[in-house]
Amino acid sequence: MAVGLPVVATLCGGPEELIEDGVSGLLVPPQHPPALAAALRRVLGDPARARRLGAAAATRARAFSLEATARGMEEIYRELLAAPEEGREPRAPVVGFLVGELLTRAREAAAPPAEPPPPPHTPPAGSWLAGLRRRFGGSKP
Repeated sequence: MAVGLPVVATLCGGPEELIEDGVSGLLVPPQHPPALAAALRRVLGDPARARRLGAAAATRARAFSLEATARGMEEIYRELLAAPEEGREPRAPVVGFLVGELLTRAREAAAPPAEPPPPPHTPPAGSWLAGLRRRFGGSKP
């Protein structure tokens, strides 16, 4: 969706939250191959429809960005903490901390590694793996 391609998915408890049927993709009943085939034919047979669905899918996907998700969580936390129970102090400052922590951890998880990954393991010259590579042509001796 994020790259603007049309989506055909089944109604299985998740896609219908992301995809608006006929607008940002096509939804079909689960375990119904004829419906899936028909939806795929509609997309593949009509390039203009595919472009419209893809463009709408990309727009819809932006609503689920890291920032949008964190802001949605912040709103939920703020609503939950807005009216503290009697006798307790307001906990609103916690919201800012929680949202900041959520964003920081999500960004760290999504960021590329700081260092490149180590090179692939090179087997010792006399090992069985080195023999296979020599015999069948591998990228290393």
